[in-house]
Amino acid sequence: MKLSFDNSKKGSLVVPSRKEAKKIAIFFSVLLLIYVAICSVWFRAYFWQHFINTHGVITRGAVESVDYRHGYKSGGYIVYYSFDNNGVTYHGSSAARTAWAQTAAPSEPMLVKYIPDNPSLNWPPDIGVPISLFAVSLPLLIGLALFGFIITTVLRAPVAQTTSKDKTKYVEQST
Repeated sequence: MKLSFDNSKKGSLVVPSRKEAKKIAIFFSVLLLIYVAICSVWFRAYFWQHFINTHGVITRGAVESVDYRHGYKSGGYIVYYSFDNNGVTYHGSSAARTAWAQTAAPSEPMLVKYIPDNPSLNWPPDIGVPISLFAVSLPLLIGLALFGFIITTVLRAPVAQTTSKDKTKYVEQST
């Protein structure tokens, strides 16, 4: 189906040329890559926490300190802790639940779950804030759906082609 519009009339439809449409598609593709990179950080955190929960072993650790971080997800508590494994002291940190963090004191005992082959992979299951798969995947799914909608809209939009008579002709793109 071919559509023709006179672009010289006031209030006429402004449609990108084929070259501009490609630039728009490339721009949104770069935005998607950046968005996916950010979401992959969230997925990585979820993956490691899930891996530690399913394959880790529990040991006793101790609170080193608790800090309040402004701006971290609108503010939140971070617990710093340590634990020993085979004569080596390991350190870790995790987001902590507010009720626990407000009463925690340095040297207070706590449970730490870690991977025996790599104790640097650890987290406190009782006080740490668990990462939800739903909370991690929802922003990615929304972003991908929005990206798909924008790209299909741009790629299916009429494309401007200038004719020799100084008139602009709009052609429906075929899929």
